Amino acid sequence: MTDGETEQPPVERKEEIDQPDGAKQGNEAQNELVDLILEFVKRTIVGHERGTYRFMASHHVPLEGVKTDAWFKAFLIDAAVNYFNLAYKSLIRRDDPYICGAFDRMHQLHDHSYICLLNIVFATTINLHGSMDRSVLEHADLETFEESVMCALTPLLAAARARLQ
Repeated sequence: MTDGETEQPPVERKEEIDQPDGAKQGNEAQNELVDLILEFVKRTIVGHERGTYRFMASHHVPLEGVKTDAWFKAFLIDAAVNYFNLAYKSLIRRDDPYICGAFDRMHQLHDHSYICLLNIVFATTINLHGSMDRSVLEHADLETFEESVMCALTPLLAAARARLQ
């Protein structure tokens, strides 16, 4: 350096982040990711509700219990924790086409790690499922019950979509 010249600060280089093949950018990818997450959450909640209803009906447990929060706490939280632990194992083993396909699509859209996506989906599932108004659920038969679960869940999914997008 000669007299009169000042030392220039080093120029910061921004490294390009490698995106997975087919990764989309911006709001389109974010909206698609939210849609995939909420579809997975919806299917998980409805599946757990149906499974628990069928179990209770087959064991002649009074179905009025589906309308109480105790139902959620007693059966569905444990089912969700177990389900997502098994989903984690399936992502490692690559042995469940539904789980792997759903999380692969999510990963390709936004490049979150699988564990990050699993945590987001799990937290969203527990939050929405626990917020569902169980008092409106009908338990005359499985089909009516599932329809009432969807009616209770739909506004929660819409609110979650608005928050996440």
